[in-house]
Amino acid sequence: MMTSHLNRRSFLQTSLAAATLGGAQALLADDASSDLSQFVVESGVRQLFLDDVGVASLDRVRRVVNPPTRHPENPLLVPDTPWERGCQIYGTAYFDEQAQLFKLWYLTGPKDRGVKPLKLDGYERAPHTTMAAYAESTDGVHWVKPKLGILPYDGDTQNNLLGVGKYNCEGISVLHDLHDPDPARRWKCAYWDHGSGGWEVRNGAPFCMGGPEDGWHVAFSPDGIHWTRYDGNPVIEAYCDTNQNVL
Repeated sequence: MMTSHLNRRSFLQTSLAAATLGGAQALLADDASSDLSQFVVESGVRQLFLDDVGVASLDRVRRVVNPPTRHPENPLLVPDTPWERGCQIYGTAYFDEQAQLFKLWYLTGPKDRGVKPLKLDGYERAPHTTMAAYAESTDGVHWVKPKLGILPYDGDTQNNLLGVGKYNCEGISVLHDLHDPDPARRWKCAYWDHGSGGWEVRNGAPFCMGGPEDGWHVAFSPDGIHWTRYDGNPVIEAYCDTNQNVL
């Protein structure tokens, strides 16, 4: 059992490896083995250049970052339910071309529970647990939190919570794999889950403890909403002390 924390370098290396296994290809500027002859951008396709890999030459051009402009209707997503003390966008925003919808998987947590425990999906969670939630939009500005009927919050399933994570879901990353031959696995997610050692009150505040199921978990779904956790979780055994994205 691996008990040490993942340092930043190990985390980045692991994330890159996992992304490659998922079908993504990355060319690193310092990778002498990269075959640049295979780097082809088709006409009419936008290509994001993070470095000069694939750039044969530069003549009187330079890379710039387009400055963002705040939308006048901000904030677009507000914590307006008992299960939302806030809306953490350590998740995934994705435009589903088939459904013609913007889809958002984000993190949230109970509001004003003090040290009162919360029972979800048969597991007792700490009152400050983090949960995965879902919202969707037709224009990317006006968002709807559908009542999914999946995870009972204080006995009520009329919420937008997802059945991802057993203890404390962090950093959920969702991938849409249209090429998977199994329709039940076309949507995939990776996330940290920690606190499997239970929780206790320390200095008047809830505190999660590490346990044998802490680590990097994955789950699969036919629609991005109804998820089945992988039986072999955790795929990487380590305690997570962050809610940053896995991928």
